[in-house]
Formats: sequence, structure tokens, C-alpha cells
Amino acid sequence: MALGVAAAEIRSYIHGNTPGDFSTTMYVDSQTGQAFPHKNVIGEGMPILSPYTGTTTGYPAVPCYWTASGEIRKEPYWLVPMRHWAGPALHSARIVEGG
Repeated sequence: MALGVAAAEIRSYIHGNTPGDFSTTMYVDSQTGQAFPHKNVIGEGMPILSPYTGTTTGYPAVPCYWTASGEIRKEPYWLVPMRHWAGPALHSARIVEGG
């Protein structure tokens, strides 16, 4: 039993909540702040179509495993690096400087 739990923990640590397919990327909707996986298509521009708003408000995201108090998260908090953002200030999406 303990061996099974240890194996599950190791698998979770290695794979986490990130997409497993190399052509799939996590995105964040700039209007809702919700993260979603998206299978990339050659020639597709940015921002991409968001499943939450039905508009082109999806920007590539990076995982953050830290809380504001410095603790480690088990599941990532998806952030939009500033280099991908070219619009007005966001109110609900999560953005990180220096990305």
C-alpha cells in the first residue's frame, strides 16, 4: 500500500498539472483569469480563442508553484508573462513581471 502511494506521489511530482502532449500549452483567458489547455496549431496567431469567453483573449501561461506567503503549492497557479501581454491592464487575469 505504501509503495503504491509513493509511486502516485512521484508520478504527480513529475507530471503535475501540466499538459502531457508537447503540442499542448496552457493558456490564461485575460478576461476571466481562467487557465485552459490548448493544442497549438501551426500558423495560429495570438491571442487565441478562449473557451470561456468565445473571443481571442487567451495568452500562453507559465506555472507558478509558490503562494504569496512563500509556501509551495501542489497544483500550479497559471500566470501570463508580461512579454505575451500587449493590451490594457488586466483586472482578473494573473500576470507576472519579468517573464
